[in-house]
Amino acid sequence: TLVVPPTLLISGCAPVPDLGKLKGIDLKQPGNLLYLAGATLPALGGSLLHEMLEEPGGTLPGLDEKLAPEILRRLHEGTLLGLWASLHDCSDGGLAVAVVEMALTSPFGVSLDLRPALAASPGLDEVSCLFSESLTRLVVEVPPALAPQAEALFRGLPFLRLGEVSDLSVLEVKDRAGQAFLLDHLSELTGPWRKRLRKEMEG
Repeated sequence: TLVVPPTLLISGCAPVPDLGKLKGIDLKQPGNLLYLAGATLPALGGSLLHEMLEEPGGTLPGLDEKLAPEILRRLHEGTLLGLWASLHDCSDGGLAVAVVEMALTSPFGVSLDLRPALAASPGLDEVSCLFSESLTRLVVEVPPALAPQAEALFRGLPFLRLGEVSDLSVLEVKDRAGQAFLLDHLSELTGPWRKRLRKEMEG
């Protein structure tokens, strides 16, 4: 018999006065800019990447109790202002999985440049940048005309422009040298993504 230890489950809900402000995770328009809100740290302990590689140990991501609520407040304010075309949290699988899921739910692709994130966090490499599950991070899609307002809203907080929506159905990622080190057709990722989603839903 499998015995599951007692687990604390906390659920939260909130009223949404205007459903039109809920934009979903699907990318909306080629040429829109992609920003990462929140700080990325080289902490892969307990991550989906370590699980798949069967890699034990590692540093667990910590919570910045002062930074986290301020990031969420400004994300909420940006939602009320209509700044985001779409947004997605970086949870299981980190930045890489978040942008792939945004692309797979749309007909568009993504071009990412990791150099701003690598420069902002000493000790961060490309793998950690893509797969770290540092807390309180979201990818937001911003129309170019609204980018100055979005950047002003996040002034003083981690808010990095990492790429843009592409009209090609591919995922392109540039490394520290500005070279594309990852280039995948999204059609090749659809099967594994749906298989994993089906497995999670079936338990």
